Amino acid sequence: MNAENRKLTDRIIIALVLLLAVSLFTAGESLSATAKEIDASVDVALDRFYKDVKGAKEFAKSAKALLVLPGVIKGGFVFAGEYGEGAMRIGGKTVDYYNIASASFGLTIGAQKKDIIIAFMTDEALKKIPGYPRMGSGGRREPGPVGYRGGNPPGHNHHEGPHRGLCL
Repeated sequence: MNAENRKLTDRIIIALVLLLAVSLFTAGESLSATAKEIDASVDVALDRFYKDVKGAKEFAKSAKALLVLPGVIKGGFVFAGEYGEGAMRIGGKTVDYYNIASASFGLTIGAQKKDIIIAFMTDEALKKIPGYPRMGSGGRREPGPVGYRGGNPPGHNHHEGPHRGLCL
């Protein structure tokens, strides 16, 4: 393959990746799941969490609230995107809906699907959420990044303090 063909191939690959990233983030509300679909996905993710992680039910019961983002999809080749939707549960009941979206550039190849569960352990942690206590309005809010990987088991993000995040 000569240099001219190689440049054309590289441009086509970059254009396709950019198109994928743009479509992921501009689809927005048209691809958004209904509240009923999100609640069903949250139920499945929590059941999986309780089954796969020893002591998960007791941990969840001790939390003031759980933000569950099931089936968050991340993928890319050099350019990457991530998107997912979920619900905040307090006392086992959904009080609001959230989504998470991100984009990145760098050494990225592949795709993954994960459930993110963020446990709010204190009332003070809940009060730091924009819009709290006006939960239940049906509006969407986007949580920021939580957790760190330093020394934790693979696939688990833990943050010590008033809230904790798990990435399964």
